[in-house]
Amino acid sequence: MKTLKLTLFLSTVLLLTSFINKDFNAEELSYVKLSISGNQINNTFSIKGDQNNANQNVTAMIFPDGNSGQYKIAELSYMDLAQKMSVLLKVPANKGLIELKEDNPTFNLGISIGDISLKAQSVSVNVEEVVIDKIMRMKASYVKGSFEGIAIYTYTKDNKEIKEPYMVSGDFKFQSPRYKPKK
Repeated sequence: MKTLKLTLFLSTVLLLTSFINKDFNAEELSYVKLSISGNQINNTFSIKGDQNNANQNVTAMIFPDGNSGQYKIAELSYMDLAQKMSVLLKVPANKGLIELKEDNPTFNLGISIGDISLKAQSVSVNVEEVVIDKIMRMKASYVKGSFEGIAIYTYTKDNKEIKEPYMVSGDFKFQSPRYKPKK
């Protein structure tokens, strides 16, 4: 009888644990998916925020814009050491469409794959939603959006600076494991 009760108890705990793990699966919560087309790279890539994978790191911070503090900046960072890849996106911390231009000191997009680093030349970013954490005001609870445009890979060959254009597009999402979206 004790064995039967113990078996039922352990089965119930195992079943509940599997449901809880599905609810808080970080792979479903945070990601960047992108497509890159150009001279040296033509492929699709993704980084998923898996908290159980030491090779991956996804963060989303909220910063004031310089001394004025007039604007808030959402900085999303996706990194995957196994793929030798990272994506850094700095956009306004509010809903809307923005065009990221080359050499913008405040808002930008950077993509690194192996030895190739792309910087936004003219990339449109649609920020669909930003939720700032109510307790830790410098942390985002939820950010979602998409981007599309031209990024530039700048390198030197035969003492000449070469700018190689790439079409980039993708979507991104960050969701803190404690954040519960409104339904």
